[in-house]
Amino acid sequence: MFLTELERSAETAWVSLLDQADLPADGWTLKQLSKRDDTHSARIVYRAMHVDGGAYIYKHQLRPTNSGSVKQQFEANKHVFDTFPNTPEFKVPEPIYLDENTQSCLLSHINGEPLSDPMLRAMNDSAAQMDLLKRAGAWLDRFHRSHLDERRTFQPKFTLRHLREFRASIESGQREVPAKPLILRGIAHMEAIAPQFKGQQTVSCLQHGDLHMRNLIVSDQSIGGIDFAKSGAAPVGHDIAKLLLDYTRFMRPSSDIPAGQVVPQDAVEAFFDGYQLTGPDDPSVGFLLFSSVISVLKLVPKHRRDRSHGKQRFLEQLRPIARNAYVSPNAEDTADVLRFYLTKRSLNRAENGEHEIVNVVSSVAKKAGMRVEVLLNTKQAKERVARGQEYSMVHMEPPLNNRGLTFRNCYGGPFWQIDQSGARWNWQVARQAFTASDTPRAEIDAFFNHWRTRLHGESAAAVSKQGFIYMPLQGKLLTCRSFQCCSPVEMIEATLQQSELPILATLHPNETYSQAERDALDALQQHHSRFQLVEMPMAQALSGCDLVVTQNSSAAFHAGFFGKASVLFAQVDFHHIVANVADLGVAAAFDAARGDLPDFACYLHWYWQQAINIEASDSQTQICHRLRHFGWPV
Repeated sequence: MFLTELERSAETAWVSLLDQADLPADGWTLKQLSKRDDTHSARIVYRAMHVDGGAYIYKHQLRPTNSGSVKQQFEANKHVFDTFPNTPEFKVPEPIYLDENTQSCLLSHINGEPLSDPMLRAMNDSAAQMDLLKRAGAWLDRFHRSHLDERRTFQPKFTLRHLREFRASIESGQREVPAKPLILRGIAHMEAIAPQFKGQQTVSCLQHGDLHMRNLIVSDQSIGGIDFAKSGAAPVGHDIAKLLLDYTRFMRPSSDIPAGQVVPQDAVEAFFDGYQLTGPDDPSVGFLLFSSVISVLKLVPKHRRDRSHGKQRFLEQLRPIARNAYVSPNAEDTADVLRFYLTKRSLNRAENGEHEIVNVVSSVAKKAGMRVEVLLNTKQAKERVARGQEYSMVHMEPPLNNRGLTFRNCYGGPFWQIDQSGARWNWQVARQAFTASDTPRAEIDAFFNHWRTRLHGESAAAVSKQGFIYMPLQGKLLTCRSFQCCSPVEMIEATLQQSELPILATLHPNETYSQAERDALDALQQHHSRFQLVEMPMAQALSGCDLVVTQNSSAAFHAGFFGKASVLFAQVDFHHIVANVADLGVAAAFDAARGDLPDFACYLHWYWQQAINIEASDSQTQICHRLRHFGWPV
């Protein structure tokens, strides 16, 4: 059997430890309980069972060497054992022997399993979860009472000092973190709420220091704590916050948590049914629950490639909790707040500082004295915003209220539109008449060639007409919506009547199609040999097609880069450059598409000049003017 260096080191140290602890040399079975083995740390934990029935916990550390951490933890455990009132119901392990030379130690074994195991089995049993939390609270109450220090005035300034230093290191670039805007929002939130907790009375006790669910061992008869990491006193909120956050991130969806809180109310009540030393109104509990989220987030590397599976899971679990927790202290105070409501994917990008348009708009808003928040766009959020007067922005959908705006990329590059309408065909640019500018032709051609190369590379230069119509389908294939001339299926039938060319159609990757829709497409393929559903990248299709026919897909815009004409069956903002059935009728639109191609280079230059270029040196000025146009206080 192959053994790692850590496992070989543990075997050697085990033999030495048995001899020094005056335990039998033979008759042992070791079962590995946990292991960490990387460049910086190598440690392993076993349960050691003897044939005579003795049971122990054996710990060994290979790296780092001479750190003193094994000795410190052993002595912390000894201090707890000497003062904790062990009973058949409430337990801590007894330290048996420490070998400093091999960084190994032996402790008594507590029967049971980590609290996380029965919790996970009770995922759908709320009553069982609450009972386990009550038992955990009762054990921690006993632990804290046995090491009571004093009742003292709670001072948030110590936590805030640490958080402000952390923020400074982030803003200076010295420290890189994931979800940077979310962490900074959390620190600002704690600064805002700190006065609520300052000067109130709390209780100071010996800390456990690492109280998560795997460090509580439960059975039907008992519960015990293990792996004590601190030797000094601190407010009880440190241990309580760490345990309750650990429970929440594993066991509860963020929808269970009241806005502005970290932990579901039923979990708080169940825990304090068992923990009686102080209550949920203890200031250290209320305040440190918020900082505990940041304390875990700061351990996660910024880049996905550098995260272990466990650290990635931390981030995925804590993001929704943090978004829910760090909301404005006064929900009615909306005059100085801009809130972005984003999809999960866009929200992650924004929290990592990687959403360019959100970054630039946020900078403009902050300079105007507004606070900026990025939140998940949910049904509940839409309903709440619709009833209020806050300044809000959403991506590619109708604004959420009368102060709301929508933003959308203009089909490529750094060009964006911000508008009061979610319907592109009602935007200001759609209502304007296209008129060729007096910009020198050489400058227009250079602009066009630059963006054609940047967006499509060589594929836009090597074009041909291979004798087919490219038809990018979108959603709701059986429905004629208000901005459409007919349903997409009817569009297919009309195209088959207007042209003898075969049709290669593609489905939209982000749409979900019903069985009825798929059946309709299958029937069309069976009845019309010229209609075929294919999988083909847009650039490849545009490079080889003779014509693009669609409702209002962005592929019709990009067709101009490939020198191809388009027929559209729906309203759109770039209608100036396409043959639109709504304006011309079906037959006339197809006739127009067979004629001379419009000057797309000239149109592209005009169209993108109407947009906000976030790469331009005056991008913030452009955004400021646009927001002012809609009455925003910037």
